[in-house]
Amino acid sequence: MIKKILAYAVLSLVVLVPFVSAQTGSITGSITDAQTGEGLPGATVFLPELSLGQSTNLDGEYTINNVPAGTHNVRVTYVGYVARTVSVTVTAGATTTLNVELQPDRLELRDLVVTGYGVMPRREVTGSIAQVRGEQIADLPVQTFDSAIQGRAAGVTITSASGQPGGALRVRVRGTGSITAGNDPLYVVDGVPVTVNTDVSTQASSNALAAIDPNDIESIEILKDAAAASIYGAQAANGVVLITTRRGQAGRTQFQVSSQVGVREAINKYDMLTGQEWVAMQIEGRRNDAIVNARRGIPTALNNPDTQENNFRNSALVRNELIDFPEFDSEAEARDFVNSLTLDEFLAFVPNYDWQDAIYRTGNTRNVSVSARGGTDQTRFFVSGSYEYQEAQIIMSNFERFNVRTNLDHRATDFFSIETSIALASTSQFGSISDGNFINGPFFAAPYSVPIQPIFNEDGTFNENVTGDYNIIQGVNLEKREGRTNQVIGNLAANFQLTPNLVLRSFVGIDYRNVRDTNVRPPEIPSFAGFGGQVFEANRDVANWNTNHTLSYFNTFDDIHSVSGVGGFEYRQQQRESFTATGRGFGSGLFGTLQSAADPFGVSGFFTEFRIAGFFGQVRYDYDKRYFATATMRYDGSSRFGDDTKWGLFYSGSLGWEISRERFLENVDWLDQLQLRVSYGVTGNSEIGNFASRSLFGSSGTYNGVSGLRASQLGNNRLTWEEASTLNLGLNWALLEGRFYGAVDVFRTSNDRLLLNDFLFSDSGFGSFVNNVGEVRNEGIEIEIGGTLVNWEGLRWTSDFNITFQRNEVIDLGDADFLFPTFADGVTRRVDVGQPLFAERLFRFAGINPADGRGMWYDRNGNITYSPVDEDADFVGAAFPDIIGGWNNTIAYAGFTLDVFFQYSLGQDSFKQQEGFFLDGTIFRGRGLTRRTLDRWQRPGDITDMPKASARQSEGGTDADFFFTPSTWHLEDVGYIRLKSASLSYQLPTNIVSQVGLSNARVFVQGLNLITWTNYRGLDPEIVEVANAPFPQPRIYSAGVTLQF
Repeated sequence: MIKKILAYAVLSLVVLVPFVSAQTGSITGSITDAQTGEGLPGATVFLPELSLGQSTNLDGEYTINNVPAGTHNVRVTYVGYVARTVSVTVTAGATTTLNVELQPDRLELRDLVVTGYGVMPRREVTGSIAQVRGEQIADLPVQTFDSAIQGRAAGVTITSASGQPGGALRVRVRGTGSITAGNDPLYVVDGVPVTVNTDVSTQASSNALAAIDPNDIESIEILKDAAAASIYGAQAANGVVLITTRRGQAGRTQFQVSSQVGVREAINKYDMLTGQEWVAMQIEGRRNDAIVNARRGIPTALNNPDTQENNFRNSALVRNELIDFPEFDSEAEARDFVNSLTLDEFLAFVPNYDWQDAIYRTGNTRNVSVSARGGTDQTRFFVSGSYEYQEAQIIMSNFERFNVRTNLDHRATDFFSIETSIALASTSQFGSISDGNFINGPFFAAPYSVPIQPIFNEDGTFNENVTGDYNIIQGVNLEKREGRTNQVIGNLAANFQLTPNLVLRSFVGIDYRNVRDTNVRPPEIPSFAGFGGQVFEANRDVANWNTNHTLSYFNTFDDIHSVSGVGGFEYRQQQRESFTATGRGFGSGLFGTLQSAADPFGVSGFFTEFRIAGFFGQVRYDYDKRYFATATMRYDGSSRFGDDTKWGLFYSGSLGWEISRERFLENVDWLDQLQLRVSYGVTGNSEIGNFASRSLFGSSGTYNGVSGLRASQLGNNRLTWEEASTLNLGLNWALLEGRFYGAVDVFRTSNDRLLLNDFLFSDSGFGSFVNNVGEVRNEGIEIEIGGTLVNWEGLRWTSDFNITFQRNEVIDLGDADFLFPTFADGVTRRVDVGQPLFAERLFRFAGINPADGRGMWYDRNGNITYSPVDEDADFVGAAFPDIIGGWNNTIAYAGFTLDVFFQYSLGQDSFKQQEGFFLDGTIFRGRGLTRRTLDRWQRPGDITDMPKASARQSEGGTDADFFFTPSTWHLEDVGYIRLKSASLSYQLPTNIVSQVGLSNARVFVQGLNLITWTNYRGLDPEIVEVANAPFPQPRIYSAGVTLQF
């Protein structure tokens, strides 16, 4: 029986194998570069309907067997080339040859660019627009897309306001144009304006853009000049950032799963003195002072160096901290023993505690995202979800985010279609101390702590007997600061194809954000024990509604005249509502809630809103794709301004000339594009308080038991928009069939009618009122160049470089020569006519006197002085960088891709107030000191820039305090070049991954903020704030995998 079964089985195989083979065939061929004819190794050849595929060999050749007979679509992809889908018919039992040529992806010539209320081919754009593609930033281990585009867009300065996970950034498009009004660009996500003001949250580093998953982004366009941005009118003076998220496409549903894990660590720490070095310096300072006291005739107890040293050795600050110190029967014996020791012998008893090591850690990071993309010709969809968790480089600080997005497009008829997008995000930002809290912030307070004082007591509890009565490690561990944000960004659009050339579109969108902040300061921390602990809670709601209705037209006449236009109406309304409360007295941090507080107080709330409406229109014309003209106009009205000046007119005009299409260049084969552009326009800025133009009243105590009111703000019915006038001249070029390309833009922007506080005579009862005065000018040159440097035998190296030279100047301040405006962060900065914005006005440092170690400065006549006065100060340094840019390199070969990106910022100076505290050798101030103080003056003849250790820097008591005299000694170059990111990825061969049902699989490793070249001695040259100590940028290493099926 068994033999019969085996016989039948063998016979069946013999019969069936030829039958099966007769139903399938093979595809073979080569994938080559269309320009050079060279084979492309590692190219992917894939049949989506059958999940069959293969990668090409080193010669660009491939073979796919067992392909069912019939007609199939074959998709061919290769890094840096335009993907192609071709149709092939397979004959049963035969081999079909399919050779495919791929064209290099010449982005500058082919890409569509998103503009205001539409898209257009890049080479037809006459304004200045920078573009960053979603795939350039998708895998970077960042929480917000704005940090990912740093250095990738010419003319756009992006600096970190905080390196805290989910922290805010400052984005400036072509410089800072306003002094006290907003300088942030307008952000528009899928047509919805998004509020980014950080004052929505009490978390100083909160970033509203953290709710947008960078993996969901298709492209980012930055509208830089008036020609590109003026269609947004009064909201566009600071530029416009358009974020377009991924949408569905017709065809088989494509799934993608991405996951990565990594670590996050500190890039830099302050190099501080050890406990022994700190004590030695303190003793040296007291001996120096005794010598000075002797010269000045101070009583004997203070002019004897030995007495001063022994008093310090036996002070409570030092004696209580000594380790392995012998026990004595009396205080006198202990003092005699201490006084008998040599300095080296005494220092052997001095401990050392590293407070910075106690605050830092290596944080873990993880991210996973899932998306699906597909649809039919009628309905297309994109859905995604992601989760991210980031631990900061210091203890008790992290960030968590959940995202869900759905984008849906449906064409109901040839006449009517709808589009909708909705994104839901929930983020949580956890910290212990408010980011930017100067004295008690962890990045300042840890190195500030005295290194001979222990962090913990012997029983493991926190040491509360420290200088300043605040143990930062205790504060970080016990104080709780949490910000939770729930955000919705959604829209719905309806399109009506009235005629083949005319489209009516109605759009409505919302950006809603709820922020809940909690700050608990438990009574276990001595600073808060006196009132039984404190809790603060805040709940804020921000809602942005906008709707616009547009009519678009496009037509071509006689094949050479193209006319298009759009006109419409837009309305936007923003509402803010807030409730805050504080409570004290809850006994334990375990019960840190308002409900548990014995003394709730400070209850307050507010509601505010503003509205803006506008009519706009834009007309574009081109002749034979050679001559281009665009005109834009917008008429906006805002509730923020007075009744007499509520409306403003904004406009732009631009011209383009495609020189390369002229007959006199038609035989120049190596020139693909040479386009000249010129534009001029005016945009507006209204980013001030909602009621700055109004006269306001507030409560002012009581009179005879009756509450009273008084005028608190003088209104200005003539208050109106700031205006930004921009002139731009640009040139685009491309050579050798797009192998090399670039652009040059020269711009000048004048921001006038600035919204500033204008001073009033004191008898008016008001110190000032908001008025339109002043002008600031920004100008610069942007250069972009890129291309394919190597394309040889499968090796491809592409490079993109951009550099921007920029400067600004205060042109006018009305009747004043200078002002001292106070900003939202509480910092007062000086602004002077004829100087760059926020230029430092400092005394010129002349060095340290080699004879006695005293600080010296130059007076206004160039003479040495020890006590400079205000007239001796001069303008030095630059508050903003003169040069910014980036350089990206991508090398691909046989499935491997190496991507290296450098970002740089040069020509900026910063007042080193934070590090200056750690250089202050003035003893008695009780703080940690950096090792740079080891270079201090110690004996006559020393040549150094560090003054002597002393409780005073004075021979006669009249010298200026060295460390609190603002001079060029405090000014530091914060320019840097940074290896911003580097990644190495490998795309697995399709014939391998297809066996497990995958169409694509890629693994990668990468790093962020890897190396920084700078002369700056602080924690991070990006973080150069004067009055606070925020999170520096971290270094991040991560590894991940992306799967598609």
